[in-house]
Amino acid sequence: MNHIGTQDEIVIFAVEKNPEQSPPVSLRYIRSVRSPAFGVNVLNDVIEGMGPGELYTSQWLTFPHPIGGQDMGTSLQIVIHKLLTLLPALYVPSTRVHRCTWDDSDPTSEASCTVAASGLIGANGMSTVADRSIVLVSELPAARVSVFRRNEGGDLTKLGHIETPHMIDNIDYDSARGVFTVATVPFPIPALKCMDGEKIPVAGGLLEVTITPTSFNKDTQSFEASVTEAVEHDGSLMSMVSIGLRWNNKYVLGSPFSDGVLVCDA
Repeated sequence: MNHIGTQDEIVIFAVEKNPEQSPPVSLRYIRSVRSPAFGVNVLNDVIEGMGPGELYTSQWLTFPHPIGGQDMGTSLQIVIHKLLTLLPALYVPSTRVHRCTWDDSDPTSEASCTVAASGLIGANGMSTVADRSIVLVSELPAARVSVFRRNEGGDLTKLGHIETPHMIDNIDYDSARGVFTVATVPFPIPALKCMDGEKIPVAGGLLEVTITPTSFNKDTQSFEASVTEAVEHDGSLMSMVSIGLRWNNKYVLGSPFSDGVLVCDA
């Protein structure tokens, strides 16, 4: 996700592995996905669709930032903009998920983006399963995960949501165990201070969410879910948690506000 410039864009790379070279893993640029539907600093996460020419992306802000940053414009414009960005925090269901498609055989083809789901409260992290039948979207201020069925045409039908004990950020899928790992934000006020530049410890953690059934079809109307708190930490070793996953008998946690990763016993 690239927030630089006059419009957000999604940059797609191929991961190339060659153990005989240094570095053994490299990235090869494929394309950038842009759309008039995107503004500045509104997109949050992205997941693959059914094939190479499809993706889904979450829009976490209702209105885009002004070009040049949220503090650009007249004093009145700045105040109005900051008030509008509070809509998700006030539990206003005003954000959405976009679906973008393009001709993958033509490197010059433009993407077409439409709204696949709307009425979300601060749409944030996203994840899906191997067959792409399920799409999960975290709604950070609402402390819940919305569960969608992907329909044949690519739009998303909401089947319900999963309440979580804390506000949540990004989601990862552990295909080997059939479990979603969800990063938590237990204390939002210190988290906001950290995001604003204060160097303070901010607690965080990781949930494990299991959904049954693990594959949805057009006739699926309901599901069951369980939520378990897998990791909690006080922020002294790493401030905040934005993403995490289980690796063998360890949990690996990451944060944009701390260097490195935090490794915890499972």
